[in-house]
This record gives sequence, structure tokens and C-alpha cells, in this order.
Amino acid sequence: MSFDPNLLHNNGHNGYPNGTSAALRETGVIEKLLTSYGFIQCSERQARLFFHCSQYNGNLQDLKVGE
Repeated sequence: MSFDPNLLHNNGHNGYPNGTSAALRETGVIEKLLTSYGFIQCSERQARLFFHCSQYNGNLQDLKVGE
């Protein structure tokens, strides 16, 4: 199962440079999950993305490493 980045909210900012489409969002797998943050291993490239749990709109208890 891949992590759905659409469940992360962005406080009015899409996180992409001006002129860049949000359609270019990445998918990945949760690699590490701590109390208030975690890391997602990108599916399409060798990179890890940081996320803070306050950015997640879903139920935090549903998040699992490897999903």
C-alpha cells in the first residue's frame, strides 16, 4: 500500500514552485514513523521526504510503517 499524499494538508500552499502542477505529487511508502513526524521513501526516485503529523488529515493511528 502506498501512502496517499492527498491526505496531507498544506495550509494554503501547494509546496511546489510557481508554475509547477500539483499533478506532479509523489507517492511513497512510510519508512519511519515517530510520535509527531515521519519519513516517506519516494516510489519513483531515491529520496526520503519528511512530514509532520500536523500535516496529515486522516487518523494517525491508521498510519503504519511499510504502507
